[in-house]
Amino acid sequence: MNKHNAYLKDENLLTLFSLNNLIVPEIQREYVWGNNSDVLENFLIDLEKKASPCASCHHVHINKNINVGFLYSYKPLYVKYESERIMDEFLIDGQQRITTLFLLLLYRASIENRIDDFISICRADESETEMGFNYKVRSLTQKFIMQLIQHTINEKEKAFDFISDMQNTPYWFLDDFRNDPTVMSMITALQSIKKIFGDTSNFYFDYLLINIHFWHFKTEATSQGEELYITMNSRGEQLSDNEMQKARVLPVPELFNYGREWERWQTFFWRNRKQGKANNPNADKGFNNFLACIEGLEYFNNPSLKGITISVESIKIYIEGLMYICSTEFKNKVSTIYEGLYTDWFDSFISILWSEINKYDGKWDIIDPRGGDLKVRKEYENNSIARNKSMIFWSWMTYFRLCRNNISDELLIRILHFYYIRYQCYKRSSTSIETIIKCFIETNGEIDKQSISLNDDNEEDNKNNKIFSEEEVLLSSLYSSDSSAMKEIESEIWKMQDLPYFIDGKGVGGNTIYDFFSDEKIIDKSNLLLSIKSLYGNITKLLDKSSLITIKQILLFYVYDNKSFAVQQSPWYYTNYETSSWKRIVRSKHFINFYKEFLSSNMDCKEFLQKKRNDFFNDPENKTIVRNDKPFSHRKLLILYDFLCDGGIWDEIHENVVFWKNNNSESTEEIFIGQDTVWKGKRYYDTRIFLPSNWKEKLRDIGITIIDNDTTLGQDNFQ
Repeated sequence: MNKHNAYLKDENLLTLFSLNNLIVPEIQREYVWGNNSDVLENFLIDLEKKASPCASCHHVHINKNINVGFLYSYKPLYVKYESERIMDEFLIDGQQRITTLFLLLLYRASIENRIDDFISICRADESETEMGFNYKVRSLTQKFIMQLIQHTINEKEKAFDFISDMQNTPYWFLDDFRNDPTVMSMITALQSIKKIFGDTSNFYFDYLLINIHFWHFKTEATSQGEELYITMNSRGEQLSDNEMQKARVLPVPELFNYGREWERWQTFFWRNRKQGKANNPNADKGFNNFLACIEGLEYFNNPSLKGITISVESIKIYIEGLMYICSTEFKNKVSTIYEGLYTDWFDSFISILWSEINKYDGKWDIIDPRGGDLKVRKEYENNSIARNKSMIFWSWMTYFRLCRNNISDELLIRILHFYYIRYQCYKRSSTSIETIIKCFIETNGEIDKQSISLNDDNEEDNKNNKIFSEEEVLLSSLYSSDSSAMKEIESEIWKMQDLPYFIDGKGVGGNTIYDFFSDEKIIDKSNLLLSIKSLYGNITKLLDKSSLITIKQILLFYVYDNKSFAVQQSPWYYTNYETSSWKRIVRSKHFINFYKEFLSSNMDCKEFLQKKRNDFFNDPENKTIVRNDKPFSHRKLLILYDFLCDGGIWDEIHENVVFWKNNNSESTEEIFIGQDTVWKGKRYYDTRIFLPSNWKEKLRDIGITIIDNDTTLGQDNFQ
């Protein structure tokens, strides 16, 4: 690059204001930090805290530079390189910070009686167009600045009293100033400055002048500067953690090259700032969150790095990995490798990835509990949210770190899907990530080929305490059982796992399709691909919305391990049965047994329900109802109510059922005298289910004997 094209220089406020004419051009947006008190005051508070004035002399003795990020500028065409004068520089990026610091310096000059030094440094006593920092192409804003400086010369420490009472402004304060958004933002910024830096006993002027530094990037060519401006400012100018991080981590020998890389990364996060249904105004939230994610992983792997700035080389590995995964190039590779097969899960993965990047507000400071004390282990357990998010990030990040120069797209896809499922199922073992990724690398993703007997030292979410679950090993063995059809088998399994009944494993044991695929009557390994396709087709057809209530009616007849498919839930002072969670129901043994029996029956759901009712009522145990005796179990009562009542015990709004003791009900309203009252429920009791007036006749019509006498029943209720 020609030496006149661009260069990067570390400059403090003294050199910036004394050796440059920094001009805010018309193309720049207004100064807005005054209207964003959170950003502005955090910035000011950070500067004030780092000053730490001496308690004795009240001067700041800090000898460490405070770098507040990058300042970008370019020279307008009218400036000639051979000119000996201080040259004009149009600001591309950094207006918010440099304007704030200019106002802060002026304010402290008024308090510390340093206004002459301020004027000399900024050359404010010369032509206003030659001042070290100015808005000369915006005449009204520039007029305000010059009037404010003159007002400070005249009023000294009282110069800024008027900002607290804008009804009594000085004579020079024009009405037009109130209509200038930059001027009014400067006023509110000065109010924050006065609040935070209003101390009259300490001396901050020299600290601000000498210790506050920028990396000043000068792009000399006008066209190049304007292009860079458009690229950068389209993502917003808010001072952010990533700007501060950039100033800390970029190596001085390669500052220029890495500075350009950093801006490329920021542009990437800006372009994706609304991905994952986010609505971020700029790139900062996403970029900051991913930098925190990087730090979390690096500190987890090496706790001794805690408090040490992560190297820019490590940051580059992870951000380049993220950019690759989210690229059109990689998406096309996914489609090519699995051409004509199911890959919709990948779009869902990318959406989750960006949702977490652009919305997550939590911390990433997960501590490895292995070998730690009980307190460390407890902290790890309590970090469940961050651990779950580590599934969707740290997995592929670890792969890029281990194989940065030898990435296999096919293996990367398998890793992404493996942890996509783990994330969905809340299998959140951060401790096993590196072991698992190394196993994927060694076996090319066929994890069943390598037996790992290592226990995950704190895998409290996986009850089997194994690195891989039985489901993960089983599915891997199915993938690799037929090398000629491996990708097709994979995609069919992935399609099955992506069904809404299986994708979420939270609260249902963490598995997705294990109970189906481990059943030899459902999956025929000698005809694997056809079995999987048949299972998918049968499940999607069977679980049509119009059939769901009928299926629940049928499931009342199934008992497994002495339990009904309906699961009791709180509050316990009612007897609430949850029958609405299809992700639980479909994975239950009740449903699987029904599925196998139903498929072999060659009936439709209505016919199959009728068969189950006939079988139930023909059972000798159910042929007689003694109304003053112990009632049936709740399951059997529901079968009776569902049969007797018009509309049954569920509808699309009330998907659960509730029993509630009602001692005041009339005996004619109950199958068993003194039984619980039955309600339809969303969760708690909601709509009572009444028996029809002819319920006894309906039972007698199907051969049920009803014994009815006046003996009353006690209060016991048997399940």
